[in-house]
Amino acid sequence: MPLFRYEAVDTAGDIVKQEMSAPNQNTVIEKLRDQGLLLLSIEEASGGLLNQQFSLPFMSTRGRISQKDVGIFTQQIAKLLQAGLPLDRALT
Repeated sequence: MPLFRYEAVDTAGDIVKQEMSAPNQNTVIEKLRDQGLLLLSIEEASGGLLNQQFSLPFMSTRGRISQKDVGIFTQQIAKLLQAGLPLDRALT
């Protein structure tokens, strides 16, 4: 069974970084949701990033940030703040 590393926010607003064995990524996501955790990122321990939806985008080589990247960043900050994380911790 594959091993998945994940980063999530718990109900207290603390960031949790752990690993879980599961048949697939969706099973991990469901289990975390059942535990009341807000998923930030997930990757297979032996592989690359599987779900980049919650990872911060990189700036382009020209140093400009696209509207898409601003939108993704805004959604991520909103999710962290809704989870109760203070703004200063959400930005780090």
